[in-house]
Amino acid sequence: MGAKDLEARLQSAGLSGDVWGIRGDTSVQNIERELNVTLEPDLRAFVEQVGNLRVDPFSIILAGDESGRLSAITETRELWRRTPLLEQLKAIKLTEHAGECYIHYPDGSVAAYDSFRPLRGEETLQWRSFREFFDWLFEEAGRISRGHAGI
Repeated sequence: MGAKDLEARLQSAGLSGDVWGIRGDTSVQNIERELNVTLEPDLRAFVEQVGNLRVDPFSIILAGDESGRLSAITETRELWRRTPLLEQLKAIKLTEHAGECYIHYPDGSVAAYDSFRPLRGEETLQWRSFREFFDWLFEEAGRISRGHAGI
């Protein structure tokens, strides 16, 4: 799903948000080189085609912007500094919201954790794939905008 598709999805769902920042193969290469990871296909496609996405109140910040101050690289390094086991697992931080940290694993799965305890076995929510997580994110953003959050 490309940037234009996501903008259309936001509009059709009546959600506020936008696609922003840099994207493309160079962004993928930077993340993979700086974090010494290989992005799985769905996450790779997101970084190449979208870069970053805000679906209020969530922000998936992966490619970042030209300044490099905020990206998957900066956010994941901080996560790894606080929880070194996640570096060994090559886990990448996708977003954080309402005290929950959303982490992507190399097998494509995504898990949510209390931001202060991002440890395997302590998951609060889990998805088998980035696509499942992504669909949930849109649904949850819709519930929040209507005042019926599931978290």
